[in-house]
Amino acid sequence: MSSVRHLKAFISQRLTAAAEEIFSEFEKTIVQYEEEIDRQRRLLDITWKPKITLNAIAFIMQNLGARAEQNHSGWSDALAGGV
Repeated sequence: MSSVRHLKAFISQRLTAAAEEIFSEFEKTIVQYEEEIDRQRRLLDITWKPKITLNAIAFIMQNLGARAEQNHSGWSDALAGGV
């Protein structure tokens, strides 16, 4: 009977060790996933912020271009009327 108890203890010990190893690998995998999600989130932030800035710059340049065109046509009208 003592050999059966030893076998049960050995199996229990090995199963506990296997479960701990599986749990440890699971934790490592979760940490890797979290790091990858953080990396992708930073890339998205980097990607989106310049687009907003570029859109703002494009809007400003468009308004400046419209103003310059108005000023140019105003000068042309003034010059044409004054000649």
